[in-house]
Amino acid sequence: MNKILIPTLLMLAAHSFGQSIEQYEKLALASFYSKDFPTTLLYSEKAIEMDGGSVSSLFFAGESARLMDDMEKAETYLEKIPDEAKAGYFAVTDYHLGMVKQNLDKRDEAKNCYESYLNKHYNENDLYSFLAQEAIHSLATGDEWAADGSYLDKLPGNINTEQPELAPLRYANKIYFSTVLEENYLPTKSKRKRKKLVKRPVSRIYEAQFNRPARLSVVNPRSAILSASNITLMPDASRMYYTLCSDENPSAQEKCTIWYRNRFYDGTWGPAVKLPTDINLRRYTNTQPSVGYDQQTKKYTLFFVSDRPGGAGGKDIWCSEIGKEDTFGEPYPLPINTEKDEVTPFFHQATQTLFFSSQGWDSKGGFDVFRSKKTNENEWKAPQNMGAYMNTEKDETYYTYHTSSKFAYFVSDEIEEGKKDIGGDIFEARIFVGYRLRLFDAGGKTPLTNGKVEIENLKTGAKGSFDARKGLHEINFKLEPGENYKLTVSAEGFQPESFDLNTENISYFSSLEKNVFLKAFARP
Repeated sequence: MNKILIPTLLMLAAHSFGQSIEQYEKLALASFYSKDFPTTLLYSEKAIEMDGGSVSSLFFAGESARLMDDMEKAETYLEKIPDEAKAGYFAVTDYHLGMVKQNLDKRDEAKNCYESYLNKHYNENDLYSFLAQEAIHSLATGDEWAADGSYLDKLPGNINTEQPELAPLRYANKIYFSTVLEENYLPTKSKRKRKKLVKRPVSRIYEAQFNRPARLSVVNPRSAILSASNITLMPDASRMYYTLCSDENPSAQEKCTIWYRNRFYDGTWGPAVKLPTDINLRRYTNTQPSVGYDQQTKKYTLFFVSDRPGGAGGKDIWCSEIGKEDTFGEPYPLPINTEKDEVTPFFHQATQTLFFSSQGWDSKGGFDVFRSKKTNENEWKAPQNMGAYMNTEKDETYYTYHTSSKFAYFVSDEIEEGKKDIGGDIFEARIFVGYRLRLFDAGGKTPLTNGKVEIENLKTGAKGSFDARKGLHEINFKLEPGENYKLTVSAEGFQPESFDLNTENISYFSSLEKNVFLKAFARP
């Protein structure tokens, strides 16, 4: 119902404002930030018809088409943006055009676009610069998945600012996050008779819907020397956990305690309650909570980060079972900890997978995001690096996954020697499962180069198909996590073969492959 109403209401709004170019562009922008890409394309094309194509209209038409996988249309619009306009908000044009051309198998043109982006906007601290370099390398080496960066976007200016952002968490259509800013406070230990206000950096919790200005959360403290961050919610949003820190550098989180608030029936939050001293051990930091239902213990579990004794070293991830009547079990460290820092845990309840960032496991540099699946009561699989789709030479932290939208959120920031804090820009990643089929003749085990795969989503009934590229026996395509598929592989002169594929337990970038051996039809 909502998907039908939104375009209709926007069309009525456009008529009421006289269908001016400016109104079409405003409606397109609002639709884009609401992730209503068909409506974005509709109004952008209306504006283009009227004025021949302003930079804004061309950009949002191309971007909405790209995000709907209409690569031909995306190419048409993005190519029309002049070079002198590729600055500021539109600086990513060449990078996105490179992704489009890569999808269209225009490899040389894609490389030229990536190089054009680097020539205009290269910065060693720019994530898109890194991704463009990775894409050029991947095009040269033939790694299809790494070359396609269409899955990644930096969140817009209503969320990302010039200050560090941290701790993104999406719940329904709202994103919670924290931003570091400066507030005035009156020093209590000053020896001056007339005390002066002093600026001090603090972090504050915000909440935002996609195209609306972010708002300060009501749970922020009144004190100008306390920082608030790291919201996590019970699955039904009946309780919020978060941290209060007294660090002079709010991103360091070395002097933190964990608190919670219960939600009242009217949707407001109750009073702040500090967790007991077993959790908030004195003289040590206790921060970055995450909560989820443990299918092994049949209890909700609180995961958090602490530098207390008893861990493996540095900052470690601990957990505590949440009992009845607001009780918490004795905390214990997880076996995935190393002598270096493990931080920003996120427990994905549906797949029983813990995502966290570590300096101690094999990483590309600084903090990388890892995952570990729980198998028994206190047994976890060896952590696995999330790979090049997620991790770069920068610090990647605060990975969270929103199951219904299939989007992940994380923070990326440059690495500096001796830096202790975490925080940077918040990115949104469209999670996919890369699948590679290799086709062979079952008789002679020779490659088949004229193959095709037909795909049916058994949950939704949606269907699609992919053909092998000319002269190749491989078929590369993307599937969504959290689904059930039926794949039917065929080739001219051979019997088709079908099999089911389940991606329900995947909540991260993944690459799968399968060799399929087809039997030739019997000759008459």
